[in-house]
Amino acid sequence: IPNSDTIWSINGNNKLTNILWVIVNRVSRILFLFTRSLPEYVLGFLLLSILGPDPWALVLALAIHNFGILGRLGSEIIENNNSETPKAFISQGSGRFNSFMAAMVPESFSRMLVYYFYRWETCVRESTVLGMLGIASLGFMISEAKAGRDFDKMIVLILFGSLIVILGDILSYWVRS
Repeated sequence: IPNSDTIWSINGNNKLTNILWVIVNRVSRILFLFTRSLPEYVLGFLLLSILGPDPWALVLALAIHNFGILGRLGSEIIENNNSETPKAFISQGSGRFNSFMAAMVPESFSRMLVYYFYRWETCVRESTVLGMLGIASLGFMISEAKAGRDFDKMIVLILFGSLIVILGDILSYWVRS
């Protein structure tokens, strides 16, 4: 968390705007902490009991959890950026949003892309585990194949899940390059 001297000096003498940014900073940190502290399988189970056996409960559980993780990682990238470019934009009269869009986004884009693709691969693997809660997904099909003692089908489905993760990694590398 940046110290209060840094926050107050970023935007000149407009104390109301600075207070608003401090509040936004604190609320977003608490929201990211709360959403990433709930495991996706627990969220999936809770949302299944609330929404019924619907695949969207699983998607929502993964989205909530990954929102917290990616929000935290993204905020750390922004805060640990040592570039002087955003400060130069602000010192020349640009606002925070314009400085963020023109300087911070391009400088941190490749690192965030790595995190997004990693979380996507993780979601593919987690959806397999969450599918064993009864939602029709790859994990559910693997569980059914195991129950039916159809081990050939189970191995093909596991290899298919691995292939999806490998293709995601190749796509991630291609987009980042």
